[in-house]
Amino acid sequence: MTERDPSRPTPGTSDSESEASIEAVFDGSASAASALGEAAGPSDEQFEQMFGDLLLEAREGRLSKEEMMQAMTERMQTFQSSIEAGPHTTEQAKRLLSVETDECVAVLMKDGMTSAPDERMPDITEATFAALNSIISGKPSSPEQRAKWPRGLGDVLAADPVATAKFLYDAEGTKAFCLAFASVENARVWVWKMNYEVFMGEGAAMLFVQNMDFDSFRLPENLEMFTRYFMTGDVVDDGGGGLKLRESLDRVGHWEYGHGEGPRQREPLSAWIDRTLQRIEGATVYTTKSRCDCGARNAKARAEEAPILAARDTAE
Repeated sequence: MTERDPSRPTPGTSDSESEASIEAVFDGSASAASALGEAAGPSDEQFEQMFGDLLLEAREGRLSKEEMMQAMTERMQTFQSSIEAGPHTTEQAKRLLSVETDECVAVLMKDGMTSAPDERMPDITEATFAALNSIISGKPSSPEQRAKWPRGLGDVLAADPVATAKFLYDAEGTKAFCLAFASVENARVWVWKMNYEVFMGEGAAMLFVQNMDFDSFRLPENLEMFTRYFMTGDVVDDGGGGLKLRESLDRVGHWEYGHGEGPRQREPLSAWIDRTLQRIEGATVYTTKSRCDCGARNAKARAEEAPILAARDTAE
């Protein structure tokens, strides 16, 4: 993003409007909020929280109007930049999610960071970690795929990137589930492979990273959901070097758009787990269907079922 000179008026605001906004600050926070931008529309309380210290400094003569407005503008720009960059890049994310390591890592989950703060990730056996790590790097890319790797990294890396899932800990001993890489280049290519070779067509979750300059580390939706079942101990080793869902946890539901039976696309969770594992391994390749595609298919199915259901209801 190109930085803008904070002394210049906000784009879309005339010089006269900027002068009026300076005066408005001294008329009350609501007027100032309006002057700084109707689109943002902060309440009096929100405005006071964000700019109250600057207002006080100006009213007591320690800041001129111009200095106050410049400080407000810079604070708003910093706030907006943090929003655009994403919450995973903030100082708060760094404080909450950092772990003790020199490795290049992405942090997927940390004890105490879920909706249930007291919940803790269970211990995971070496065999289960080994089964995941045997496939999590994905199938080796073809020469054609390597040619599409980002920033020409197909010529930089001598082999496909390797991701390693593991538990790491912070200074207080809090456990975190992480993906570790030998270098930032390995991480970049692995993210590319997962998003554009394995789980094509999906949205993605942005993750906090450590020891690498890579703020767009993202997990495709189905892979992110799969890792959650792994982290909670629902997916375990099958005794033969592979992974499976615990049999006691299998249930029927809607897990992925475009798969499952009937208009509601329902299937066993174990079927979705197995299919996702096959995608990671490269045994099954397809582009994930979008909600729009499946919505149209469901509407057609419901329309086709309507006469059958009506006839049944009449007969009953």
